[in-house]
Amino acid sequence: MVDMKSGTEASSNPEIDPMDMESNTPVKEAHSEAPKLSKPVLPFNYEVLPTQTSFRLLDLEANLSIDPHTELTCSLCTYELRDAPSFRALSYTWGPPYQNAMTGEIDDDPNIARHISCSALNIPITYNLFGALWTLREAKITGWLWVDALCINQEDLKERESQVSLMGQIYSSATEVIVWLGPPRFGLDDFVWATTEFLTALSTVGKKLQASGESPASLYKTSNLGDPSFHRTLGIEHPVPRLIRLAQFCASCRWFSRAWIIQEFLLARHVRAFSGHVELSLSRLGELAWILRSTGWGPMISQLIAQHNNLKRFHWLEEPLRWHAVTNTSRPRVEDIIRNGMADDETAFHWLWITLSLSRVAKCQDRRDHIYSILGLAGRCFVNNPITHYIKPSYNISLEDLLTLVAIRLSEHSRYIDVILSDVDSCSENAHLLKLPSWVPNYCSPSPAWQPLIGFGGGTAFDAALCLSFGRSERSLSMTTMTCSGAVFGTMQEVHKFKTAKTCGVRSLLEFCLSMPQEANGRRRLEIFWRTMIADTTSEGHRPAPPSSEKGFLAHTKVLFTQWVLESTDSDKEIDPDAAFEGLHSILDKLGFSDAPDEQLTMKDMRDHYERLKLKQSLHGDEQKVVAGEISNALKMSFSYAHAEGRISQGRELFITEQGFLGLGPSNVRKGDQVWLLRDSRVPFVLRPVAETSSFTLVGECYIHGFMHGEMLDDQWGLEDKIQPVNIV
Repeated sequence: MVDMKSGTEASSNPEIDPMDMESNTPVKEAHSEAPKLSKPVLPFNYEVLPTQTSFRLLDLEANLSIDPHTELTCSLCTYELRDAPSFRALSYTWGPPYQNAMTGEIDDDPNIARHISCSALNIPITYNLFGALWTLREAKITGWLWVDALCINQEDLKERESQVSLMGQIYSSATEVIVWLGPPRFGLDDFVWATTEFLTALSTVGKKLQASGESPASLYKTSNLGDPSFHRTLGIEHPVPRLIRLAQFCASCRWFSRAWIIQEFLLARHVRAFSGHVELSLSRLGELAWILRSTGWGPMISQLIAQHNNLKRFHWLEEPLRWHAVTNTSRPRVEDIIRNGMADDETAFHWLWITLSLSRVAKCQDRRDHIYSILGLAGRCFVNNPITHYIKPSYNISLEDLLTLVAIRLSEHSRYIDVILSDVDSCSENAHLLKLPSWVPNYCSPSPAWQPLIGFGGGTAFDAALCLSFGRSERSLSMTTMTCSGAVFGTMQEVHKFKTAKTCGVRSLLEFCLSMPQEANGRRRLEIFWRTMIADTTSEGHRPAPPSSEKGFLAHTKVLFTQWVLESTDSDKEIDPDAAFEGLHSILDKLGFSDAPDEQLTMKDMRDHYERLKLKQSLHGDEQKVVAGEISNALKMSFSYAHAEGRISQGRELFITEQGFLGLGPSNVRKGDQVWLLRDSRVPFVLRPVAETSSFTLVGECYIHGFMHGEMLDDQWGLEDKIQPVNIV
């Protein structure tokens, strides 16, 4: 870790207790004593910018005094963007830089007046901005800076709108973007360790394995993270405590959730990030976040923190992953577009849709900036295309009207109607707070708990309406209604309500399927069930899932059910393990085991696993390790299927149509909802009739096994002749 002041390696801060999981205390900063005001704090009068491409730069003056507490001084000058001198741009959080990692409660700003002297006047600035500028001056990073709070007249609405449109060009013109995370914080030294020593160790050992002909994939098993032999192989200490503290640092740092960082990252020529005087690598953090997510280590860390603090969930990976995904998937595309100077309308709006989806987790003071923070980037990338022609920054439009306008423009320029409809989260607790048409996604709210089906296979996984065989159909949109073409395929007869398919819930789910016909499309009910729960897609993305996946499903069922039986008997519930196993086996048998002997779950299998779980509780030392190894083998057999199921079934509910077809839909589906095949949609959708009208509201996308690749249009269903205009409000 590099100290900006000295340029030398910085040691771990002694004020931070590396084992204190509860700490949220920032390290004391050198600028904690505010200089005395030598001039009155008066309103600063900004001169009107002469043209649409004019902007201001701040000249941060060096401290020539021996007094380290000399006040900050600067001057503001106006330039045409094309004639501006070399400058840096500052990326920071307007308010307090940190929040409580567990509760999300934002830290209070210290009750200390902060200011910067500009043209003989003291301009009030936030405590965090003061800390950033003070630290930059101490590190001798002075000269021309672009700082939005000072370089834009925030009281002039017209100027704000004009400068927001220009921000893409400003960030791409800056020699470098300086990221200010805030003063040193609990977990900072662990951030440095994880992005240097830990990540380097993984890379080094991976290369050695590859050179010897072995697969580096063996490094990334979920079980490795707590394995001492894995730590010795890497030559590192136990990583879990340090990764926990890294997670707390990331969760507490508010900069990661800023909406504006997308354009700041994509357009920056060079990025440098600092916490206090310590320079950090955000690109290596993004790389590490991707590894932690794909290996399951990150979710494991989240679960440990959640359990320790009695939380339902602990979020920390989503935000580093967001800008990592942007910089590694969008940046090459953006650079190619800028280089060639051209892109068709559909490409431009498809890019807008992807970027909006990535930014949903972001936060901003004005929620309209979820959209406007991307428009600056769009204006730079798609100069000759209609994104900024149709959607311009305006702070006079309501958030509801802005989101509806965005949905209309995306639909007008998209080949597929599901691009918009799959983004709608009708299950959100906050869905009622905005008065939006049901078909309009709220891109200012976090992404749904479930992953849209169209996201699998890069959008090529399903084609329920045979979109590739037909041209684009007619659709019309207003600020209230979407009119498209479609036909109803079935009505929901039964809906199973569950939160997660865990423990005893697995029996309830299987019992639900007993009301299905004995066979559907020539398949056993048990096979239809396990394929539906993973959308017939393996954890590696292969489809259809091979028949051998049934063994993984049965192993997963055994693990969940025996664990529930153990927990139930341990808590003095009146439950007979043998009777429980016999009951589950009977349900599985009725649903139809495979004829292959190794693809059946026997009573003995369940009893043996149950006894191992009990035995592990009473053993110690080497004996316990042997039993734990046998339990681990069972978990490994179930892992691939469990991972696939968790990805698909989370946030979804099982339903059965009146024809007896099994499907997965949004968690708020209910009896009487209808499954529709819509033209230009690769997946079916659930619509709900609006009482006393011919209109519908959108509930969300759904999966129906056996009908995801055009089968609904087979002659036996007669849907082709029933396609008609449908109004979604």
